[in-house]
Amino acid sequence: MEAVIGPDGVVARVVRDRPRVVTVPLCVSHTAHLVPGPGVVDPATGGAALGDPDRSRRAAVGEAVERLCGNAPPDPAGAAEPLRSRDELARAGRSALDPRTLALYAPEQYAARGFPFVPFERDLPVTWTTGRDLHRDTELLVPASLVWVNRPRDPRRPEPPVHHPPLAGTAADPDPD
Repeated sequence: MEAVIGPDGVVARVVRDRPRVVTVPLCVSHTAHLVPGPGVVDPATGGAALGDPDRSRRAAVGEAVERLCGNAPPDPAGAAEPLRSRDELARAGRSALDPRTLALYAPEQYAARGFPFVPFERDLPVTWTTGRDLHRDTELLVPASLVWVNRPRDPRRPEPPVHHPPLAGTAADPDPD
């Protein structure tokens, strides 16, 4: 954990916050300040725990690493690739996730006035990034928008909005098991 903190890490410093919740005196919180750089969208993150300053500090650092990993794609998530549909990729012999297998929204939601998303159909062009099919242990292209929270985007080729950004489910844990 300490390896990511300091001028050579991704977290510049971690600060214990002053007590804010007078009704819960055991609440301890910390703020982790990230080192500025590519992929840093949220420069500060927080963590809290009841009566355990070390756990609070680790939570703040873990949140910082989680946010950075979700915002700094390594490939960089197809930023230079043309938008392609799942059908186009299949015709080109590329293995890609079928958007019909995703649980996104119900037909009634899409039909509702003001609903901000469009149905994610097989013929809808989007950006893809490399994933892994864990059942077959093979490479599989997946929608970049479902993997990277704030990936680089080309403003000259806007993508259709198919879902809300995946802000949950990118948690980091110091234990690989």
